[in-house]
Amino acid sequence: MDRDKEGGRMTNLEITRACAEAMGLERLAVNGAEVVIGMTPNRYVYRPLHDDAQAMALVKRFRLEVYCEPEHDDLWLCNERNGEASMHADLNRAICLCVAKMHRREA
Repeated sequence: MDRDKEGGRMTNLEITRACAEAMGLERLAVNGAEVVIGMTPNRYVYRPLHDDAQAMALVKRFRLEVYCEPEHDDLWLCNERNGEASMHADLNRAICLCVAKMHRREA
């Protein structure tokens, strides 16, 4: 779990939901699984923590800056518009956490 703006913990589901909301995707539950509806009539599972293409869509949509921390080779940094960074060893998680924090702050 990762920390949100109040220093509390965000679960994977909370991070994913925040990213989906930030992207303007609608959510619904189908047989106990959370599903989002995208721009097409097709349904798909939104998993940007695990799906590289979905994580990259977040980078492109919000014009995030992503780079490897020079002092720590195993950490990725993701900067949002205001320069606030999220850091994690997993690139997708750094991206998603950055967007989730940005979305929660703007909501």
